[in-house]
Amino acid sequence: MVNEETRWAATVHVYLTAIHHYRQYEPAPDGSFHTAETSLWFDECGVGRKMTRSTRS
Repeated sequence: MVNEETRWAATVHVYLTAIHHYRQYEPAPDGSFHTAETSLWFDECGVGRKMTRSTRS
């Protein structure tokens, strides 16, 4: 997914169950991309928190 406009854009994702792990692509200084595995955990109030660990792909 790409925003080819110069204005701000947002997407909304709705899931039926909680997502605990996902991957996102992050740009590297040489112009390539690498994946960052992200894990979510939820506190006692149900608020999600994010912890990211980068991996090479």
